[in-house]
Amino acid sequence: MPIAVDPNWTADTYKASTTGTSLTYAAHDVSGTNRVMMVTGQFDQFADGGITFNSDALTVLSTSTGTTYAKHMWRLVAPDLGANNVVITVPLSEFLGSAEISFTGAHQTQTTAAETNTQTTATSITQDLTTTADGSMVLSYLVKGNAATPTEGQGTFASYQSVNPNNHATHYIIKAIAGAQTMSWSWAGSTTADEGIYEILAAAATVSNHWLLTGV
Repeated sequence: MPIAVDPNWTADTYKASTTGTSLTYAAHDVSGTNRVMMVTGQFDQFADGGITFNSDALTVLSTSTGTTYAKHMWRLVAPDLGANNVVITVPLSEFLGSAEISFTGAHQTQTTAAETNTQTTATSITQDLTTTADGSMVLSYLVKGNAATPTEGQGTFASYQSVNPNNHATHYIIKAIAGAQTMSWSWAGSTTADEGIYEILAAAATVSNHWLLTGV
C-alpha cells in the first residue's frame, strides 16, 4: 500500500491559534489504515508543551528556537479514526499556533526519529534529505519571523498559517526512488526562519533506520 495523504484532509483548514495556556482545535475526520499523524506547533516563548489527539499523547520529534519563537513537530502512530480534537497545553500564557496532517499507508513500528533543522536570517532556506527507502513521504515544516507568504520550492503546498508575529507552513512530496531530495522555501523580506524536514516511511519499507535527515 503506497503512502498517501488522508483523503479526508484538506489543505489550509485544520489549524488554529490563540494566546493563553491551551489550544484546542478540531482535526480532520481521520480515515484509512497504517495511519500516522504529524502536528506542528509554533509558540512565542520557549516552554515545552503537552499535546494530545483524542486524549492520546503525541511524541515530540523536534524542538528548536529562533529569536522570537519556538518550533515543534509531534507525531502520533495509529491515531484514532474519526473526527477528534488536538489539544496543546503549556505552563505559561503565550501565543500558540498549530496545524495537523495525517498519512495512510505509513510505517507503524518506528518510534524514534533522527532530526535536524536549518536556520537563516535571509529570504530563503534550503535543506537536503537522503531518503532511505523508495516511496517515502518527505515533509518540510517552516517557521519564520515576518508576515510574507512563503513559496515552496517543490512538492505540494500542504498548509499555511499566517500569525502575528510569525508564520508557519508545511509542504510534502512523495519520493518515488530513494536518494537525495532538496526541500526549500522563499519569501519577501529578510527574517529569521527555521526549517525541519522528515522522511515518513511507507508501510512496506524494510530499512532499519526509518527516518534519516541531513542538513546543508
